[in-house]
Amino acid sequence: MKWTENLLKANGGDGARKVQDALDAGRAAVFAEDEAKALAQYRRAVELATATPGHARQRDFIVTAEMARASCLLRLGQLDEAEAVIAAQYKTAENDHQLGQIVLARGKLTAARGESPRADFELALRHARNVRVDDLEGRVLGALGEMYLGEANASYAAHLLRDAVAKINAAGDVEQSSRIVGLLGQALVESGHEVEGQQLLERALNLAKNIGSRRDERQWSAVLGKRSAREGRHQEAKQLYGRALALSNPDVPTVDYVLLLCDLSRICLSLHETGEAITYAQTAARAAEKLNVEKVTRMARGTLGVVLRAAGKHLDALPHLEAASATEPVDIEVLRSLAAAQANSGATDAAIRTYQRAIKAAEAAKSPLELAQARRDLGLTQAKLGDLLSAIHEWTAALAIYEEHKAAAQAARLLCDVANARKSLGQYARAMKDYEEALVLLNSVDETDLESRGLVLSNAANAYADVGDVESADAFFNEAITIADRLGDKIGESTRSGNYGWFLLHVGRPRRASSTIERALQLSRELNLPLHSAVQTDNLGLVHDALGDYATALDYHQQAVTLLTELNEPYWLATARINQANTLIALAHIDPAAELLDLALTTARETERVELITAALTGLAQVALGRHDPVLADTYLHEAITLARKNDLRRLLAEALTARSRQQAMTDHPAEAAASWDEAHKLYTMLHMPQGKIQPAWLAGEKRS
Repeated sequence: MKWTENLLKANGGDGARKVQDALDAGRAAVFAEDEAKALAQYRRAVELATATPGHARQRDFIVTAEMARASCLLRLGQLDEAEAVIAAQYKTAENDHQLGQIVLARGKLTAARGESPRADFELALRHARNVRVDDLEGRVLGALGEMYLGEANASYAAHLLRDAVAKINAAGDVEQSSRIVGLLGQALVESGHEVEGQQLLERALNLAKNIGSRRDERQWSAVLGKRSAREGRHQEAKQLYGRALALSNPDVPTVDYVLLLCDLSRICLSLHETGEAITYAQTAARAAEKLNVEKVTRMARGTLGVVLRAAGKHLDALPHLEAASATEPVDIEVLRSLAAAQANSGATDAAIRTYQRAIKAAEAAKSPLELAQARRDLGLTQAKLGDLLSAIHEWTAALAIYEEHKAAAQAARLLCDVANARKSLGQYARAMKDYEEALVLLNSVDETDLESRGLVLSNAANAYADVGDVESADAFFNEAITIADRLGDKIGESTRSGNYGWFLLHVGRPRRASSTIERALQLSRELNLPLHSAVQTDNLGLVHDALGDYATALDYHQQAVTLLTELNEPYWLATARINQANTLIALAHIDPAAELLDLALTTARETERVELITAALTGLAQVALGRHDPVLADTYLHEAITLARKNDLRRLLAEALTARSRQQAMTDHPAEAAASWDEAHKLYTMLHMPQGKIQPAWLAGEKRS
C-alpha cells in the first residue's frame, strides 16, 4: 500500500494518519493470517476516511481500503460479498488509479470463479499505466504473470514478472515483494532457467520471513520442498514441507493444506519413515473429506493407498486405491500401487489388467518415465508368477526408455532384475553381462542416491561370488551392508547380511559367517519377515554343517523346512529340503534323505529351476552311493553334470564332479576318478572353497560305503 503512504506524505494530517494506521494494522493482520482482524481494520480505515470530508484524496483512501477488504473476502471464499464491495466502488470511481485497483480486484474475483481474468487484468494495466504508479502497475503485472504461469506460458510469464519486480522495487512495495519475486522464480524454473529461478525462490522465502507473511513463507517453503524432492534431496524436502505445515491451520483445511500433507507423506515414504507417512496421509484424507472436493478427496485417498501399500498393508490400501482410480483421469502411481496391492492380495489377473491400464494412461499422457515404471512393475508381477520371459520382455522395453532419458539409477536397478531372471532361466553368462552393465551405470548415478548403489552392489556381490571373484564380492557385500545401515534400511541390511553370511560360508569362513547370519536372523525376526527368518535359519544349519556339528545343523534345517512349508514357498522349501537331506547323508540316515530329495526334485522340475534340479540330482547320487548302487548314481550324475556345465553352475558342477569321482572309484576306475576330482579341485580353488584344500579318501585307495 505504498500509494497511500505517498498520499500521506503529500496530504498529511491527523485523519489521514489514522487511515494509514488502520491500513497498516490490516496489512499486519493479513501477514499473520488473521482475516477477521484484517477485515475489521479495513472497515475502520473506510470509516475514518469517510469521516474526513473534503480531504483531497479521500476517495483514494476509501477505494484502497475497500479493495483490501475485498481481497480478504476472496481469501475467505466469500465471493458474493467481495463482488458487492467491488461493484459499489466501481460505480463511484473517479480516476484511473481507483479504476486500476477495482478492475484488478474484479479480475481476481473472476479467477476465483474459475473464469479467465485476462480482460480485467489487461484493462487494469491500461489504467495503471495512465497514471504511472509503479506499485499498482507492478501488482497488475504480477497478476498477469501469475495468470500466464497457470496457462503454462512460463516464458511470457517471466517477461511480465521481471517488469513487475522492477516496478515493485522502484515503488518500495514490501507487501508484494515476496509473492512477485517467488512467482518470477517459478516462471524461470519452468522456462529452463533453473539456477536463477532457484535463487529467486530462496530470496522470496527470505523476504516472506522478513516481512512476517505466513502465507508467502508457507507457499515458498512448499514450492522449494517440491523442487528438493524432485531432485532427490529428500531430507531437505521434508524440512521445507514441515515448515510449511507448521505455518498451516489444520482447523481450517484448504486444498493447499491437503496437497502439502500428501507431498509430505510421500517424501516420508521415500525416507523409509513409514509411520509418519501413514499419519500425514490419514490427516490429508480427513481434511479432504471436510473440504468435500471430489478431485482433492481422490488425491488424498490415492496418497493414503500408495503409502499403505508400500507399508505392506495391501488389504487396507485397496479400498482407497480403488476409490482414487474409479474415474478418469487417474494418477499413474495410484494405478501402479493398486495393481501391486491386487497382486499381493492374490488377484493377479486384476493386477495385470490394472498395470495395462497404467501403461495406456502413461502412453496417453506422453509420460515416458511413468510408462517405463508401469512396464517395470508389470514385469515384476509376471516374474512372481514364473513367467520370466514375459517379464524380461517388459523390462527390456522399460530399459530402452530409461536409457533414452538418461535415467541411470532406474536402468541400473532394473538390469539387476533382468540378470536375476536370466539366472533363473539358466542364462548365466548373459546375466553376468547385465550385472556388469549395471555396475558401469553406477558411475552415472547421483552420488547421493545410496539406495540405488546399495541395491546394485548387493546383486553384483551375489553374482561375483558365484563366479569366484571373492575379492570383488567381499567388497561389494560390505559396502552394500554399510549403505543399508546408513539409510536405516533394516530389511536391506537383513537380506544383505544373510547373503554375505552364505558367501562367507562357501569360501571357508564358517565362524564369521555364523555371526553375520545370526545378525540377519535377528533383524528378520524384529521386522516380522517370516520368509527371511526361515532362509536364515536354514543358513545357520549350513554353518553347523561346515563346523561338523551335524546334529545342530539338522535341527536348524528341520525348523526351516517347517517354516517354509507353512509359508508355501516352493523354491525355498526345496532348497531347505536339499540342505536337510545333505545333513542326513552326513549322519548316514540315507532313507529319510532320499525322501526329502525326491520331494525337492519334483518341485525343482515343476518350477524349472536348473540349480535346484542339479543340487537334488547330486544329492540323490550320494544316496545311491550310500546304498552301494553306483549305476543309479551314474544316472543321476550324468544329468547333474550336463546341466551344471550347460548353465555354468560352477559350484554345483564341482560338487557333482566330486560325487562322480567317488562313484568312479567305487567302480574301480581310479584314473577316471582322479580326473574327475582334478576338475572339481580346480573349480573349488577358483571359487575359493575350502574343499579345494582336501584330498579325498577314496583316491588314496579307500572305498567309502
